[in-house]
Amino acid sequence: MNGLLGDGCDVVLISMPFSGDNQLNSIPGVNRKPGGASYLHAHNEVGRLETISWTPIFYFIEPVFRAINHASSLRDYDVVAMAGKSGGGWSTTVAAAFDPRIAHSYAIAGTMPMYLRRITTSDLGDWEQS
Repeated sequence: MNGLLGDGCDVVLISMPFSGDNQLNSIPGVNRKPGGASYLHAHNEVGRLETISWTPIFYFIEPVFRAINHASSLRDYDVVAMAGKSGGGWSTTVAAAFDPRIAHSYAIAGTMPMYLRRITTSDLGDWEQS
């Protein structure tokens, strides 16, 4: 990050949902305590919030689109690139697939087709990956 900033690039850092400042209990309508609106023990249970008209994938991808929209409102960019590691790598792959403004995407782990996961490991990833 410091190298990119030193080269004159603007950088936006986004934490994965349900980690750091994005804890489960910070999401409207979600409560980690019994008796709350929706009781979730861990981020992998976020699929329980899914309905016929809404998906919790929103929490993983929407912040990326909002960050690009905000940055683009402040200045024009020749290139938008995105990188992520592990779960951020997964978010990088998905966000770049949906948003053509992301010209370069660099997933550092976190993204593997399901058929390869089944061949190489018993770990099929978290809810959002499957």
